[in-house]
Amino acid sequence: MIKSTTFKSAQNFKANLYALEVKSRFIDQNNANGYYIGYGDELSATVIGTSGIKIGSGAFLVQGRMVEIVSAETVSIAYEEGKVGYIVCRVETNPAENVPNCTLAARTAASLSDISLTKEDVYAYNSEDTNKVYELALYSFGMQNTAINNVVKLISGIEEISEIKATADTAKSTAETACAAASNAVSTANSANTQSTSNATRLSAAETKLNNLGFRQSSASGYSVSATLKRQGNYVIARLYCNSPSMWSEYYPQYKGGTIMTLPTYYRPKVALTIKLGGYGEVMLRNGSYQSPQYNVPCYFELTINTDGTVVISKPVAKNGGFYLTSSASSPMGFTTVDVCANVFDVSVGFEAPAIT
Repeated sequence: MIKSTTFKSAQNFKANLYALEVKSRFIDQNNANGYYIGYGDELSATVIGTSGIKIGSGAFLVQGRMVEIVSAETVSIAYEEGKVGYIVCRVETNPAENVPNCTLAARTAASLSDISLTKEDVYAYNSEDTNKVYELALYSFGMQNTAINNVVKLISGIEEISEIKATADTAKSTAETACAAASNAVSTANSANTQSTSNATRLSAAETKLNNLGFRQSSASGYSVSATLKRQGNYVIARLYCNSPSMWSEYYPQYKGGTIMTLPTYYRPKVALTIKLGGYGEVMLRNGSYQSPQYNVPCYFELTINTDGTVVISKPVAKNGGFYLTSSASSPMGFTTVDVCANVFDVSVGFEAPAIT
């Protein structure tokens, strides 16, 4: 059962204003989405054969609108071999009578980029009386070898407001201390000319510390791959995203193993970081002298972020072990994998970066 929490339900209550209040607490206010860590089953996903995916209990936000899944909800999926899809949460601010504000559904297509989601302004002044719709992808999944697989959680966890406030209070206190130190440095420089060089150095160091306390944002890109980067203090959160299911590996050989992009200065790790990652790719197959590409085939590879900012992937490996079967698992055609090109993946990772000096 899904229970609507922050939707129009009582006289004198304006849900769009409450949603704006929630949105104001997010650093990235264009994405006031996320689930509450430690609440219920945290929207866990369980595959049910080829018929669907069961979403566990939990509470979450969609554009500042609160939703609670009180007990597990099963989302039906019409299985189609080789296709991919999303489990989507659809919220409506003022739906037709007897229609719930929030529903879950599966959307499938040949590639994730073919699936379009409705994203209207649910914060609008008239959203109380005019129905506004916003759809958020909670999970992505694939359908391969007569099974629903590669289920990836797309909605992120959000911190409790108390933790965010504690971080802000600490940053404010540290900033005030640094400001006082900077002010003292200026006073000392004005009163003692013989110490001017030393005091200027101290002032510069204090200003640098002030800069380091704030949030910084940046981005980077390569061919068909992009990164959104956020830094607070010495810590960076990077999201690396690629969605080009029909990319030809011979034109872009780095996606068969190589450097796919370089992160800008100040957003590079202090120590090189390597993770194992699953995604989708193009597989070039051979049967005798005949070659054929296949798209949206599950694969896995290692992704390394080096201290110089280069992002490198290892040679991808197809999950089918090197042989491709038709939609009938009992009818192998003798195709052998020649090359694998990773071109659909989405990963978020956090790491420590060198101090800004």
